[in-house]
Amino acid sequence: NCITAVYCTECDQVAIAARDAHTGGAPTCTAKAKCEVCETEYGDTVDHKDDNTDHKCDYGCNTEMNMELHVDGDDKDHLCDYGCNEIADDGCYDMNTDGKCDECGEDFVHDCVGAVPCTSTTCKYCGQPVTPIAHDGAFECSTTCIYCHVENAVTDAVAHDGEFDCSVTCKYNCGTEITDAKEHDGEFDCSTTCKYGCGTEILDAVPCSGLHVCSTKCQYCGEAVEPDAEHSYNNVCDVTCKVCGEAIEALPHTGVFGCSTTCQWCGTAINAAAHDGEFACSTVCKYGCGTVITDAVAHDGELECSTTCKYCGWENWVADAKNHTGAFKCSDTCQWCGVAIEAAAHDGKYACSTECKWCGAENAVTDAVAHEGEFACSTTCKYGCGATIQNAAEHKGEHACSTTCKVCGAAIEGVKHTFEANSESCDVCGEAKTESDSGINIVAVIAIVIGALAVIGLVATIIVVKKKD
Repeated sequence: NCITAVYCTECDQVAIAARDAHTGGAPTCTAKAKCEVCETEYGDTVDHKDDNTDHKCDYGCNTEMNMELHVDGDDKDHLCDYGCNEIADDGCYDMNTDGKCDECGEDFVHDCVGAVPCTSTTCKYCGQPVTPIAHDGAFECSTTCIYCHVENAVTDAVAHDGEFDCSVTCKYNCGTEITDAKEHDGEFDCSTTCKYGCGTEILDAVPCSGLHVCSTKCQYCGEAVEPDAEHSYNNVCDVTCKVCGEAIEALPHTGVFGCSTTCQWCGTAINAAAHDGEFACSTVCKYGCGTVITDAVAHDGELECSTTCKYCGWENWVADAKNHTGAFKCSDTCQWCGVAIEAAAHDGKYACSTECKWCGAENAVTDAVAHEGEFACSTTCKYGCGATIQNAAEHKGEHACSTTCKVCGAAIEGVKHTFEANSESCDVCGEAKTESDSGINIVAVIAIVIGALAVIGLVATIIVVKKKD
């Protein structure tokens, strides 16, 4: 490549200087021009051309073109002499208006048109009057009329323009050189094709490269490139490379412990959990920082007798746990947890009680004795329960007139001493007469006297009545 300098392999000095540009050679419609010095292709291909109007590209690519331009030579057969079998532009004509071509004799039916369509006022075939048509160019950009060949006659021609900003020939195929075409240029320093869309290779493009050894994007075009080194950072939580500034994958800011308020790597303040014990009774932070939890509750059991803490599950840590205790002295299960415990036997309040004096269960005391009086004649249980003895013997005195039971000493009601007249002691038991004994006798005597008097009065009354009769 002659535009690239050649250096000596021994001394590294320039052996062949670079030329400013490739020169020589001629482009075709299929190939670019080849430099006459180094034979490197350069520039653009050119459009097809058909200067000899044979409907074939003059560059030998066999592309058909200019099919609308036909030539009819001396044979006057109205057909294009290049074998396309199309009628030539001049075609048949009928100037004597006999309905047949004045040249070939064939029947001729036509639309009237002037010999020069844009200026002629009579038909070139039959001589009848015609209205001239507008001037028209061979290409959209042509200002010279294709019929009258007058320059600048076509007023609606568009300006010459390249297909791309860098095109050097008119895109309307007129072959005009575009003098203000831009140089081929890449969009970026590293672009290898022209940014204007023509597809031309940019030979002096620099390779894509990062701005830094660790850059992953090209400094020119931004496309991905393979870095020469890894990104660098001061801390594993840094989100940008300290060399190139590109974003990098990083670990999140993290404290040494779950309750740490600063990042363990960079010291940045972070949101952290509050110090907290693993359980309500834990006195040290559960995250491992060693902080004392001042508001921890005391170990406590689920039940009054539980020795295992209901918060942490540690056994034998409940200091104030109560011993397993029944609801009553005779209960054989703990009143709180239901575990079996040693208990006293049911016991009655009295030796004869069958109802437990602690729990109140009826018939629970199996060793209770039967109700029994102090003596055979006792009517109340001797054990103090107050129960009545249904089958107690009758009280019995020493004598028939004894007022005190000789067995139990209880008073006997309804017995009387017997006294002889003027006797001061009982004829049976010898007990001395008391006031009560005397009161009872006087009353009896008075009663007898009154009864006697009543009888006497009744008898006297009867006698008196009979005498009157």
